Amino acid sequence: VNKGQHVNTGDPLCVLADHACLYIQGKAFEQDAAVLDKAANSDWKVTAAIEAGAQDRQMVPGLPIVYLANKIEPESRAFLFYVELPNTIIRNRQAPDGHRFAGWRFKPGQRVDLLVPVERWADRIVLPLGAVVQDGAESYVFERNDGHFDRRAVRVEYRDQYWAVILNDGTLKPGKEVIVSGAYQ
Repeated sequence: VNKGQHVNTGDPLCVLADHACLYIQGKAFEQDAAVLDKAANSDWKVTAAIEAGAQDRQMVPGLPIVYLANKIEPESRAFLFYVELPNTIIRNRQAPDGHRFAGWRFKPGQRVDLLVPVERWADRIVLPLGAVVQDGAESYVFERNDGHFDRRAVRVEYRDQYWAVILNDGTLKPGKEVIVSGAYQ
């Protein structure tokens, strides 16, 4: 609204937005509702994979599930849930006339994939997918040993698009250094 402008009753005068904390709306399949209930009740944290560019994704771990819908969407048959995403200012400028312009790290409408844990496995080693080399039926990891890397055969129990879960059978020792990206090279 500008000074002297006529305003009708009920017209919006301004829109205020505080992007310090955003909520990501997740859409799951109807049959996943029980698994999401278990994750939320166990206080398991979600990881958000946020698109940051053409091929890049920014991973934001440790996000809580704050709300699970009480119904299934009738049109899409999707089960909605919400995850809290804390936000930070990355640009804060003030114009000569005193107007402040803030740029936020995450923006409403950005595309996000949510990685929800559905099961806990104790005493396993989790590595980025790029650390594990698949050669036929065998899987290998390259471990640093006195300036060179030794190939270690490992048993992969689970893999997804980001991570590989390795059986902790003593082949790899926690704390040892391994190649985590480009292991195929």
